[in-house]
Amino acid sequence: MKRPDVEISALLGLFNHDLIKPDQIPYLCRLLEENGKYEQALIIIRQTLKGISKIGPEKRDVFKGYLIQMRKYCLAMLEMKEKSAAPDLPA
Repeated sequence: MKRPDVEISALLGLFNHDLIKPDQIPYLCRLLEENGKYEQALIIIRQTLKGISKIGPEKRDVFKGYLIQMRKYCLAMLEMKEKSAAPDLPA
C-alpha cells in the first residue's frame, strides 16, 4: 500500500537536510502536485533551479525542462484555485 503522506514527509526531510538525490526531486514534486500541495512544489522547484549546476550535464537539460513544466502547471493550478475561491461580483 502506497502512503503518499509518508513518502512526502520522508522526501521533504531529505530535501530540507540537503540529502535528497537529484533524481528524487521530480518524484517529490509530482507527489506534492498530485496531493494539491502546489505551493510546496513551487518552493522546491525554485530552490532546485537555483542549484541546477550541481546536477550532471547529461541530465541537466531534461531535469530543468521537467521542473519548468511542473512550475507552469503548479502556477496554473494555483491561479485556477484562486479564481474559483474568489466571490463573483455582481454585474
